[in-house]
Amino acid sequence: MRRLVSEPLTAVAAAAFAAALAFAAWSGFSWLGAAKAGPSSYSQLRDRVLAEGEQAIQNFNTLDYRKVSQGVRLWEQSSTGALRSQVTAGGAQFEQQIRRAQTVTPRRSSTAL
Repeated sequence: MRRLVSEPLTAVAAAAFAAALAFAAWSGFSWLGAAKAGPSSYSQLRDRVLAEGEQAIQNFNTLDYRKVSQGVRLWEQSSTGALRSQVTAGGAQFEQQIRRAQTVTPRRSSTAL
């Protein structure tokens, strides 16, 4: 009677072990393949969008009253939607305010959109 009980348990344990071993092997090979693969198009797109977004934020935080027209054009290029409409509609007024205040903020990067 004892032999009938131990054989099914051994069979189940062996099957569970084999399944775990197969899963571990598949996971390892998948991980290795992903590690050797180049960057995906999604990650490249994400990195490009992040860089452009950071540059746009920097463009909006950089002003020089001596080059105010260029700065406002850069604002227009760096904006979309309602913000772009506001910049376009108020461009002349922004330029006057910046010149009057003689605003200059440092620029951290030489790249622009």
